[in-house]
Amino acid sequence: MTIQTKIIIALIPIVMAGIAAWIGYRYYAYETEQNKVRVFQETALNAYNAYAGGKNDEALKLYQEAVALYDKDDRSLHSIAALYRHKGDMANARKYYARAYELNPDDFEAGYAVALVDHMLKDYTKSAGEALSLIHHDGPQIKYYRLLAVNMYKTGKYDDAYGYYAHIKASGQYEGDELLAPLAQAYEKLAKKPAAKEIANEYKVTNDIAQLEKLMARYQKEGYDMKALRTAQKIVSIRSNHDGANRTAAELYVKHNALLEAMKHIENIAKHDGRTLEIKGAGLQRIGAFAPALEAYERSYALKPSDDLLRAMSICAALSGDIQKSAKYMAILEQKNPYMAHQLAYALETKAGIEHTKADKLIYLALEDWYALVCKLKGCEDTAQEAKGA
Repeated sequence: MTIQTKIIIALIPIVMAGIAAWIGYRYYAYETEQNKVRVFQETALNAYNAYAGGKNDEALKLYQEAVALYDKDDRSLHSIAALYRHKGDMANARKYYARAYELNPDDFEAGYAVALVDHMLKDYTKSAGEALSLIHHDGPQIKYYRLLAVNMYKTGKYDDAYGYYAHIKASGQYEGDELLAPLAQAYEKLAKKPAAKEIANEYKVTNDIAQLEKLMARYQKEGYDMKALRTAQKIVSIRSNHDGANRTAAELYVKHNALLEAMKHIENIAKHDGRTLEIKGAGLQRIGAFAPALEAYERSYALKPSDDLLRAMSICAALSGDIQKSAKYMAILEQKNPYMAHQLAYALETKAGIEHTKADKLIYLALEDWYALVCKLKGCEDTAQEAKGA
């Protein structure tokens, strides 16, 4: 027996022990994370029940524990912010409203709450800027004008304040409002009442299609979905068969679960390219129409193949009862992206009600690491990202 062979034989137990230790660590980390999720869900539910039962102090304590575990759940963030606001702790209320708004720029309820709390904290300049931003991004709601007007009045910009108040007054809303009372009294004393003043949104001041297309693309890039949607709708109002605007509107409606509206825009698209068909498939899948969703995905895949589409087709085929077709797409996915296929197979088993033992989980985690390494070497994740950007 050569020295090299002896060394290899001696290293085998060490390597096996290392692999066993790594698998044990991965399982521990996985179970720790899963337990953290379970604890968060249980704590947040207990907090909600306490809040609903009027036990505000208990609810606040529980929400604090929940948010410490996971600070990306919008419902918990809104609730803890509201509890702090109820206690008069505006600094902490703002902190959690701002966190919710940061996570989702289209959570305008949180954005309005931030602006309102800043007004309560007497930071009128900041509150005015936030109200103006809300008008630009969410549209000309009177409650935003209300906040903008009172902040302008507080900072001594009376001409603007009176103009915005005239607009509020013309709407017939907020009559006798306590927040507007000082401004309303000052306005009524004016000998000459100023004309109503409104904010002109960028997409409202032009009918030029090319300019509107640029605005729509910019809003999407900045993450302002509602503003992008309204711009798309304006383009469609000018040119009903504008494929780009209809596609953008459909995609945003699917994203926000307004599926019937999404389908209307999809039907207005003259040429259903790969992306349009993928959006259609996503909408149908969301409402549980798995067979027609599968058909849309298949047509999309024929035009623009991607790992994500293979995954979606395998899921829809399985959920529509076509196990043979699901297995077919899974096999193709395994060749292209074994990491994604491995995760999908486990998820489908879980969806089907299969109970996974500790041994199953250990094998799953070990293989997940192995397939992740294989994918990294093959570049399949990069290919998937390129397909998404296509």
